Amino acid sequence: MAFFQKYQTIWKKAGIAGGVYLAMKYLVPLMIPFLIAALAAYWVRPLFLKLERYCKIKPAFSAMVFLVIFVGGMSFLLYFLLAQLGGLASRFLVNERPDIYIEQVLLNCCQAAERMLGFPAEQVEYVLVTQFRVFADEMQASWMPKAMDGSMTAVKGVGKALAAVLITAISFVMWSGDFEKIREEASGLVLWQKAVRLAKGVLEAIGGYVRAQCIIILLIMGACTTGFFFAGSPYALLFGICTGILDALPVLGTGIVILPWLLVQILQGNYGAAFILALTYGACTVIREVLEPRLVGKRLGLFPILVLMSVYVGVKLYGMSGIVLGPISLLVIQELWREMEPGERK
Repeated sequence: MAFFQKYQTIWKKAGIAGGVYLAMKYLVPLMIPFLIAALAAYWVRPLFLKLERYCKIKPAFSAMVFLVIFVGGMSFLLYFLLAQLGGLASRFLVNERPDIYIEQVLLNCCQAAERMLGFPAEQVEYVLVTQFRVFADEMQASWMPKAMDGSMTAVKGVGKALAAVLITAISFVMWSGDFEKIREEASGLVLWQKAVRLAKGVLEAIGGYVRAQCIIILLIMGACTTGFFFAGSPYALLFGICTGILDALPVLGTGIVILPWLLVQILQGNYGAAFILALTYGACTVIREVLEPRLVGKRLGLFPILVLMSVYVGVKLYGMSGIVLGPISLLVIQELWREMEPGERK
């Protein structure tokens, strides 16, 4: 018993860390639509209050207008991307046979390898093309059942996603309309005061984290789009946006798109395009590796190494969602520890 009393602070901090992990692992996924709606309502609340004060517009109505504008913008972007994707699919599935195109790329790569390394192009080409045709035949024979199974799963997933988006939108309007009333009625509760003090620091840090990530992703999208355009891609914007999104995911990154493309350009003798792709990859690496720890760490008030560790540990504990939940868990634990020790409060 004396042992536990001696180290009670450590046990309390360990209990807080464990509680945060369990909440993030099992409770937060169930509450995501409502949490996103509450966070969005909190961040746009100053704007809605100004509209109410000067234009006599109710926050709930402002929230609905905001949603219409946001959904309209996202729909336009989605339509543009789908149009680009449809053009790409039409090019390869209608105007060009993808198997012939890939075989031609393999032939060019084999000829380049023969010039550079002395490999016999005809033998290498025969082996690669034969294996590719076997693979294509197997895919053609099995893709239909898999596509049907996958389409049903995709339909269910889309249905769940649309339901979650609808609940989030409705919750956002409700939070915006009743935010001030909820705050006034709960302001007298001691638990509410502690929750507000805790949430204030966490929300400010989360807002900074989200803004920092958005800045980094937008910069990478811009760098990729510019590089792909000068490399001669007619779908530079589509590929740039998709590559920027992939870069936000651990392990994948921009390299999964740029490096194979770069290798093919070198083997085909397109050294100018390869050089531009290499510069693009270097720019994306600098943006992510240099700016992320500094920018995100500055927003969170944490050392860059702690941010990197929280992302890595978060992915191990929570899966892909750990990219976001890892740093957030660290923030919540930090604020709860400070709440436990009044002398360290901000």
